[in-house]
Amino acid sequence: MPNYTITYSDTLNGWTSFHSYNPQWMAGMNNDFYTFKGGKVWKHHSNEIRNSYYGTEYSSVVQTILNTEPDMVKMFKTIKLKGTGDTAWSAQLTSDLNTGLIPLDGYQKKEGNWYGYVRRNNGDLDLKYLSTQGLGLVAGTGTIGDYVQINIFGDVTANVSSKTITPTPRDNGDLLFAAVVDDTDPENKKIISTGAKLGQVQSIVYTPGTNITTIEMVKHPLALGAPTPPVIGSYLISAKNSTAESYGLRGVYMDVTLTNAETDHTELFSIASEVFKSYQ
Repeated sequence: MPNYTITYSDTLNGWTSFHSYNPQWMAGMNNDFYTFKGGKVWKHHSNEIRNSYYGTEYSSVVQTILNTEPDMVKMFKTIKLKGTGDTAWSAQLTSDLNTGLIPLDGYQKKEGNWYGYVRRNNGDLDLKYLSTQGLGLVAGTGTIGDYVQINIFGDVTANVSSKTITPTPRDNGDLLFAAVVDDTDPENKKIISTGAKLGQVQSIVYTPGTNITTIEMVKHPLALGAPTPPVIGSYLISAKNSTAESYGLRGVYMDVTLTNAETDHTELFSIASEVFKSYQ
């Protein structure tokens, strides 16, 4: 658990902020603020580099909760930031139902304000979204070099996007997951559980003569190690890039944690979101 210094305001009659520095002693003298650390005296508010304490630079963090109409499940589509500074604030977002984010490059500046669309975390799997498709039972697998070959009966090429030639964290290759299916009732099969992502689709080809779709799967750029072959007989699921195919964040509230690493003077005046009722 990190240690913080907490600021109290006599004017507001309350605690106003947490600070990253952890001094051994503090003192005020002649309208200046001094702290003591490691046998040295440090004068605050005299360094042009903001968030620099005892030779270590920190980020500014603001946390708040957006909770308009608290009894209604909502979709939080955007974050709007009004303030000063050359860059926006990266956002980590949490609701009672999902998690999401807005990276620094996910904002655009319009009329002096920063606007960003809420994205789901990359690799998230939600079976309720249309961007997730069931492909069928795995009929066979084989490892060839750096990729895994997967065979499925039937033509499922229309439901799967293959990977771009030059991979990036946001390329368009679908992620593949293996699921355990309860087939007690053949007419009403149910997914019992899904495992971690297996890898990413590099290519997909259907052969009419054998009625088999062959998928070449490589590891996802953000995943560690080689791709994992699915178990024969497991149910294969494909999911679009969850960041690119995002629908916003669903929930009753949205917990927003904003982070800014600028070392110049920066102010944040207001935080807002485009919100509407969820009908799912």
